[in-house]
Amino acid sequence: MDSCTTARSDGIRTAVARNRLSWLYLAVTAAVLTWAVTDQASLTHTDATFSAVWPLLLTAPTSWLLLVLPAESLAVYTGVVTLAAVANAWFIAKLIRTARGSDQE
Repeated sequence: MDSCTTARSDGIRTAVARNRLSWLYLAVTAAVLTWAVTDQASLTHTDATFSAVWPLLLTAPTSWLLLVLPAESLAVYTGVVTLAAVANAWFIAKLIRTARGSDQE
């Protein structure tokens, strides 16, 4: 792996790791996703439940990729929401880093 690729991957990891707001976002998203998956997998409902909608709203617009995928399994849902949460956390970290950089100039 060349130094450019290593620096880029280290930058993505540290962008999220050094930002408390990104960690808070990931923690809230993980809690809501755990609740939604538990609700869908283990509880029976006599009518419809909106528990699966909350993680999608929390990770929007990245999680809207799920709407175009043909599979309707719980594993695909969990994977897409997890990847969307990580992408959004990275974006939050980049926005904060950019805002702090512009404040210092």
